Amino acid sequence: MKRIVVLLLTVVLFAMPLAAAEFETGWDLKAYWDEQEDEYNVSPYPDYIGGFWIDNKVGLLTVGVIGDEGEAEVLRLVEDDGSIQIVRQKYSYTELMSIRNMLEDVMRASPSPVLGVGIDQSENYVTVAIDVAFEGAFEFVRDLKKAYGDRIYYEPTVGIWYTAEQSKRAAEAVPFAVWVMLVCVLLGVTALLLRRRRLAATTAGTTMAITSRQLESALREDTVEPSGEVWEKIRRSTGC
Repeated sequence: MKRIVVLLLTVVLFAMPLAAAEFETGWDLKAYWDEQEDEYNVSPYPDYIGGFWIDNKVGLLTVGVIGDEGEAEVLRLVEDDGSIQIVRQKYSYTELMSIRNMLEDVMRASPSPVLGVGIDQSENYVTVAIDVAFEGAFEFVRDLKKAYGDRIYYEPTVGIWYTAEQSKRAAEAVPFAVWVMLVCVLLGVTALLLRRRRLAATTAGTTMAITSRQLESALREDTVEPSGEVWEKIRRSTGC
């Protein structure tokens, strides 16, 4: 009988911190759960928690909860409910972490279409950077969408290649039209600069290449008024 009583008292004592609003603020509750995290790939939060983040607009710790029961449980645990903002979410942090762990295993394989993985707690999805130049990347994304839907957000990018074949694929991933456009722009800028720097001036039947500034300075310093024929030649040659 004594053993049963001792056992019951032990259970009650250990359950007391979660039996009432023992956490003054939401930060205290988050810190308590974070302290329970023993492994990187194991969620420290209950299944009714979607995540924690700061809402900069209101300056409050925001708690993502799953369903009415999740909201009620958080409000029960936190004494100062004004210290937190509660937002309903679809997926628990535990579920998102399991997806992240799976994608990290894929990323560690070599070669892999996955370049990076993370969890966006405020948006309630897993972010994954996909190497669009990787062979089979689009099929990989298609299968992920079919299996996980909006639980994953995809960020197409181009990775780093170390072999000649991979470098060739990276170069082919850049559209040919982009290179043509860049060449045309460079040629256009070069032609414009050359035209502005040198103008052909024809005076007294003699043609010489001078800059526009040199022509203007020469006309200002010349005390002899050019004839109408000379002016006409200058106008046609300079386009003025």
